[in-house]
Amino acid sequence: MISPAQLRMLKDCADGEPTDYADFADRGGSALGWANRERVISALVRQGLLDDDLKVTERGRVYL
Repeated sequence: MISPAQLRMLKDCADGEPTDYADFADRGGSALGWANRERVISALVRQGLLDDDLKVTERGRVYL
């Protein structure tokens, strides 16, 4: 089971549009919000749902 935030990030990565810092900052994002984004990505990589290049793995596609 993955969290709603993890599912959103997984979908963003599958679309080839993971949020980059410039987009995040332009929308008024905070440093804490960016750190949370990084934690979500790290969790997805640890679970084998994303690879190190933020590409969705076969295991990640199961959730999509």
